[in-house]
Amino acid sequence: MFFTVPATAVSYDRYAPLALSETTAELKFLAQELKNLRVLHVNSTAAGGGVAEILQSMVPLMKGLGIDADRVVIDPPQEFFRVTKQIHNLLQGAEGSLSPEDMQIYLGSIREVAEDMRRSGLTADVWFVHDPQVLPLAMLLPRGVDQTWIWAIHIDLTTPNKDTLDALMPYTRAYDRLIFSLDSYVPAGLDKSQSVSIAPPAIDPLTVKNTPMSREAALKLVSAMGIDPDRPLAVQVSRFDLWKDPWGVIDAFRQARQEVPGLQLALLGLTQANDDPEAVEIVSNVADYAEHDPDIHLYFDPSGLPAGNDDIVNAFQVAADVVLQKSLREGFGLTVTEAMWKGQPVIGGNVGGHPAADKGRRQRLPGRFAGPGRPPHGAANPRPRPARPPGRRGAGDRPGAVPHAQPGPRLPAGRPGPPPPGRRPRSGSALVADQPSLQPGLIPAGPPALIPAAAPAWV
Repeated sequence: MFFTVPATAVSYDRYAPLALSETTAELKFLAQELKNLRVLHVNSTAAGGGVAEILQSMVPLMKGLGIDADRVVIDPPQEFFRVTKQIHNLLQGAEGSLSPEDMQIYLGSIREVAEDMRRSGLTADVWFVHDPQVLPLAMLLPRGVDQTWIWAIHIDLTTPNKDTLDALMPYTRAYDRLIFSLDSYVPAGLDKSQSVSIAPPAIDPLTVKNTPMSREAALKLVSAMGIDPDRPLAVQVSRFDLWKDPWGVIDAFRQARQEVPGLQLALLGLTQANDDPEAVEIVSNVADYAEHDPDIHLYFDPSGLPAGNDDIVNAFQVAADVVLQKSLREGFGLTVTEAMWKGQPVIGGNVGGHPAADKGRRQRLPGRFAGPGRPPHGAANPRPRPARPPGRRGAGDRPGAVPHAQPGPRLPAGRPGPPPPGRRPRSGSALVADQPSLQPGLIPAGPPALIPAAAPAWV
């Protein structure tokens, strides 16, 4: 009920020109310390989502530094992921509770995974266990005297569902150290004897998604997916997930379009993750909410695309006049950092890691921050472009697109209102919008920079 994800070593020499000299020295020192130890990362999905993306870069880099590192992914029944998605939502503040049957599915599946690992002789000196899906493993596997167990959680725990948090926290006591993305995510009731580290994640600037792409190439690619290259474009790149608030993005788009004629919206949620069973239902609801609007483009199915997923994401972020991330909760929000790395203007909800990513950028680039009390600037006001001639293709004709007529009950609203229209932010700037008023702060333009919010994810 698990499998190893193949990984080829990537030399650190490729990253060194982008890193501070002290970071390079620290990484090499730590790699030497770990040289004779086996390090194993465990998570719940091989591709799709931030954790899988981080590990796809981290493990090859660790190998390139001379560390004996590997990654395994669990493969339980699909009903397990239904429960763990519910756990994810509850830990981010959703109402409700886990039933005894849910806990039985959750714990029973992980026991089977642990038993399979034990029979297979899977072992390591250092275990990195990622997120709630695999949290109970440290209690279920035999533990060697010299082993170190670390649990890293990458989700927003600022306002967790107390009953769910209380049910899961006892499993953290089997770990030697807990890693959270931000100080504000550390639960107030955590046992004071438990060791805690804060380690914000980071993007990999060398992946296909983050390598330079010309605007001409980007426009050509998004045009092949039904976007009019001669009209302004707002883009949100994220899973179709309750916490990403795609309905609120559509509301903001409709308001901004009153000031920006011809504005288009692309919600890019090409999914490869097998641990998110809600996504199909949510994309159906979002399509219903879009009400057949030909200027709202939804992308969900990764098959039949004119290029690979990472090329598509890169193209939409480069082609966008503004990149949005209107999250209600956010473990970190690496798409914000990706867009800022490319010098794009960004509007994001003032939640989770968004302000930290913004702060990290300002620490590295000159500029000032307009917070509360400064004149607010709101929804993007992209520069006007000539209208495209008639004959634009419909949503159902685009690769990866979702037909707007998909059925599905509309989910309850209860969402923050959209930001008021305003001027287009300058290249490389970020608007961090407060929830629920969405009063943003403006960062002046600057050149792109390598933007881990603090230390790179692999430190």
